Amino acid sequence: MIQRHELGLMETDHIRNHVWIPALKKAELNYRPMIQTRHTFATIAIDSGEDVGWVQQMMGHSSLQMIYTRYYGWIKKRTRNDGTAFTASFETGVIAQEKE
Repeated sequence: MIQRHELGLMETDHIRNHVWIPALKKAELNYRPMIQTRHTFATIAIDSGEDVGWVQQMMGHSSLQMIYTRYYGWIKKRTRNDGTAFTASFETGVIAQEKE
């Protein structure tokens, strides 16, 4: 009996040539390396508002620096980037409540 791994079905070249490339063609997308799915995952997760620490763990990075260096440009600016969110925390009493 031939073992499944002996057929090479789980090898990168097999998956790329028999699954990945045909799927891209069927979706009418230009070729891109499979490794880019990691970047897509990280970008979508961060853009969706996931905690960057969680994304870091999922990506297997040892620090947040890689996430910020690589993906900071993709993080949606959910505020006006002018300190408004910070000052709003005073107005809503978030900081005052944390001290209690």
